[in-house]
Amino acid sequence: MTLCGKNFKAEIQVAERSRVPFFADIQPQSFIEPNELKFRTSQNIERLGTSIQIIRGTSVINAKVLIAPLTRISTPRTLQLIRTASFPTDCGILGGDLFLNIPNNKYYLFLIETRIETGNDNAAIEGMISWCNHVAVHSRLINRPTGVGGVKGEFSMLRDDIRVSIEFISSTLREKEPGIFRDSSHRCYVPANIGVQPLDRLNIVGEDFRVDDIDPVTYPGISYCMLSRETRR
Repeated sequence: MTLCGKNFKAEIQVAERSRVPFFADIQPQSFIEPNELKFRTSQNIERLGTSIQIIRGTSVINAKVLIAPLTRISTPRTLQLIRTASFPTDCGILGGDLFLNIPNNKYYLFLIETRIETGNDNAAIEGMISWCNHVAVHSRLINRPTGVGGVKGEFSMLRDDIRVSIEFISSTLREKEPGIFRDSSHRCYVPANIGVQPLDRLNIVGEDFRVDDIDPVTYPGISYCMLSRETRR
């Protein structure tokens, strides 16, 4: 069957499998926008997106999100953690915000805004998010008086409920990023408002890690930490 119209022609092959009539909607290729971001508008996100709760301190904001895999990845482990996400512009999400995906009960960190559509009512925010795959206990070494004229360092727990995203530093990653500390074994995304500092301790799944260094620049609102096995007692 051949259909003709103004400035286009479409051919359809039909294999009859039953006597039930059916209809086909034909759209010229020239009318189709190949860029899927065109359809990630605030209106479509509100209609099709997943319900979430953005958690910022004691405030909770209800919103919607569309989550998709990365189109370009460096390692399979990165694919497990990092996603792209689209939000309505009026949700007010910021770098470092934590949000709960209500249907699957998973937490994510909003890392950075990568693209924003402006100039119309259907604008949307595009960004990178990271799945929070662990809960960390945050401690800091505090020097306390001994009572005999000296001081003794003791770890004091500051928080025991920090949602973090942690990844293993592989040999492949070391080759790509030579600035990684020699003893560092993991990298960790932590909300900057937690106030993690170098030499702090994070206990994750019962194992202690020392914070070797923090990158506050790559992801505004995120403390991007390098961790090594804790040897202090």
